[in-house]
Amino acid sequence: MLAILLYLGYFVSAIVRPAGASNEIVSFMIDRGEGVDEISAKLFDRGLINSRWNFAVYVLLRRWNNHLQAGEYQIPKNANIREVAEMLAVGRQASLERVITIIEGWTIDDIAGYLEREGIVQAADFREAAARLADKSPISALSDKPSGASLEGFLFPDTYRVFKGSTSEEIINKMLTNFETKLTLELRSIIANKEATIFQTITMASILEKEIRLSDDLSVAADVFYKRLRVSKPLESDATLNYVLPAALRKSRLSTADLKNSSPYNTYRYQGLPPGPIGNPGMKAIEAAILPQPNNYWFFLTTPDGETIFSKTAEEHIRNKQKYLK
Repeated sequence: MLAILLYLGYFVSAIVRPAGASNEIVSFMIDRGEGVDEISAKLFDRGLINSRWNFAVYVLLRRWNNHLQAGEYQIPKNANIREVAEMLAVGRQASLERVITIIEGWTIDDIAGYLEREGIVQAADFREAAARLADKSPISALSDKPSGASLEGFLFPDTYRVFKGSTSEEIINKMLTNFETKLTLELRSIIANKEATIFQTITMASILEKEIRLSDDLSVAADVFYKRLRVSKPLESDATLNYVLPAALRKSRLSTADLKNSSPYNTYRYQGLPPGPIGNPGMKAIEAAILPQPNNYWFFLTTPDGETIFSKTAEEHIRNKQKYLK
C-alpha cells in the first residue's frame, strides 16, 4: 500500500512538472494512424514531455488513447504532460494558449492580482497554492529555504505561455522550474564559496530589485549593502519596510513614525537582512547580489527620476538628500 501511495504521489507530481523552462514553441505533427506509444516517443524525443511512460499512463487513465487527433500542433517546451495530453486529445491549437508576463520585483500578491485580472486563476487560489507548495517543491534551489518561509523571491519573473484551465499549482511550478534553470550550477558555486545561502542571496537580490532602477547600479548598491552587513550597520532600506506596510501606506519617503515600526522587515531599526525576500527579483538583480562591484560608497539614494546617487560619508549622503529629495 505504501509503495502504491508513493508512486501515486510521484505520478501526480510528474504530470504537472513542465518538461523544461523555455517558452519556445515547437511544431509537432501527429500522423494519421499513430498510437499512444509512437506519439509519446516523438514527444519525448522533441523534449516536449519528461516521461514517455507517464504520458502513456495519463492518456490511458483519461481514456484518451483513441482520441489523440492527427494534425500539426504548436507546443511550448514548458508545457507539462497534462497540458500536452489535453491539447492533443481535443485538437487544441495555440488559440487557447495565453501569454503572461511577470514583472521583476512583483510580490506573490502582485502576481496573484495580475493573474486574476487576466482571467487565468483567482488571486486567492494562487496565494493559497503558493502557501501549500512552499515546503513541498522538489527543486534543489529551494533546499536552504527555511521551513515555513514562503515562495516569495523564487517565482521567477519572465514571459510564460499557459493554457486556459491551467491551475495555480501548474503556473507556480513553471516559475519555480524556470528559477531552478536560471540559477546555474556556476552561480550556485559562487554563492557557496562565499559561505552564503541561496535564500540569503535572493533576499538581497529582492531588495536591490526594489531599491535600484538602473541595472548598471545594481552591483554597486549590492556592495554598499554587503559592507554595511559586515560591520553590523543597518541596511536602512525603505523597500523592506514598505513590503510590510499596507498598500495605501507605502511611500517613497518614509516618515519618522514609519521608522519606529517594530516589524523585523524594518532595516532602519534592525541589523542584518530581513526575514526573507520582499519580491521576486530578475536575473540582473540576482547576478548583482552574487557578484557585487567593490567600491568606496556607504550610502545611496534614488532620485524621483530614477538616478542612483552614491555617497562615501554620512555627511555627503545628508547633503545629497537635501539636494535631490526636496
